[in-house]
Amino acid sequence: MVNTSIIFFLFENAASDMEHDGFVTPRKTAKGTAYSNQNQPLSTANQFDPLTDNNDNTPPVVIAVKPPPIYVYDIENKYHFSRTLAATCQKPPIIKHTNDFIKFQPENKADYDKIEAFCITQKLQYATEIAKKDRPFKVVIRKLPVDTLTQDIHQDFIEQEFPVLDVTQMHGRDKTTKAKVPYPLFLVSLKKEKK
Repeated sequence: MVNTSIIFFLFENAASDMEHDGFVTPRKTAKGTAYSNQNQPLSTANQFDPLTDNNDNTPPVVIAVKPPPIYVYDIENKYHFSRTLAATCQKPPIIKHTNDFIKFQPENKADYDKIEAFCITQKLQYATEIAKKDRPFKVVIRKLPVDTLTQDIHQDFIEQEFPVLDVTQMHGRDKTTKAKVPYPLFLVSLKKEKK
């Protein structure tokens, strides 16, 4: 048996919602945000002012640059080797083991020199990267004739007092003959100097 009073109540509410051409008004609507009309002062202080205040004569902070990592290859007992090498350093280096090599990341230049000297005296196979400050500055020269000699470019840089290390001409493969073809691009490696 169906309760007729509930059905009448639902029908009556649905009819009141559909007043304007079948448009049903939503039951929940967003409420407006109340804004205060009070004029509150804004903070205009610069939070970086203490950084620019340089009244005292403190020396500037020098950031120590970490030396590049050293990769040591062909080690039988990697754990024992890394422990003995870490004991020779002032600060223990960061050590990572892989299947092929051990990576040592020393904290300072003195530890780097100790690890490198140890690898040389023990005649170990190792590799390292060139430090960023020691890497050459590389420049590509374009739109020169292909038959320009690299010795001429090298001599021109020396005459203009640039510390040139090397000049090479770039090559590529010809798509049809698969032969090496010289490009009109020349790579010039310059030594970094402070001026």
